[in-house]
Amino acid sequence: MDVQDSLIVDELKRDSTIGARLLVEKYQDWLYIWGKKQYESLSPQDLLEIIDDTFIRVIEKIASFQFRTEKGFKNWVFTIFSRFCIDRLRKEKKIADYMQIQSLDSDPTENNKQKFKSAQLELDRKIFHDYFSPKSQENPLAQKVRDFLDGLDEKNRIILQACAMEIPHREIGKWAGIPVGHVKVYYSRLKKKLEKYLIETEGG
Repeated sequence: MDVQDSLIVDELKRDSTIGARLLVEKYQDWLYIWGKKQYESLSPQDLLEIIDDTFIRVIEKIASFQFRTEKGFKNWVFTIFSRFCIDRLRKEKKIADYMQIQSLDSDPTENNKQKFKSAQLELDRKIFHDYFSPKSQENPLAQKVRDFLDGLDEKNRIILQACAMEIPHREIGKWAGIPVGHVKVYYSRLKKKLEKYLIETEGG
C-alpha cells in the first residue's frame, strides 16, 4: 500500500524515525530509476550517494516545507535530487577539464602546446583572477603566476590548480595524497603565498 506523503511529512516534522524510514522506502527506488534515465553518465554509486544526500537535505529542511498537495512534496524531493545530480555532473566536468590540461602538458606536440597554452592561461585566470583584466588576452602578471606554479612541488601545484577549478576536495586529496580535511588549509596557505609573491614581484 502506497504511503501518503502527508503522513511522511507529519512524521518528519515530529522528528520521528518512522518518517525517515517511510521517506526512504517510498522514494529510494523511485529516485534511482528516474536518475538512471535522466542522468545516464552518473554511476550507480554516484546515484546512491546523491539519493542519501537528498534524504538528508529533505530532513534538514522539512521544518520550513509547507505541505499543500501530495504532488508538491514529490516535486520538492525530486527538485533537490536533480540539483544534486547536476552539481555532481558539473564537478565531474571540472575534473575532466583538469585531467585534459595535464594530458596536454605530458604530450608536448606542436598542436598540444597551443592548446595547453590557452588552457593554462584560463586556469591562471581562475587561480588569481583579481590580477587579470577581462579586456586583455594576456596580462603581464600571467607569466608571474606561471613562474610561481613552476616553483611549486607537484603536490602543491595540484592543490592550487585543482582547487581553483573547484574540483571536489575528495578528489584533490586523493591526487595530492593528503587527508581531505587538509585540502582547504593547503589551498588557503598557497593563495596567500601567491598573493605575496605577486606583490613582491609586481615591480620586477
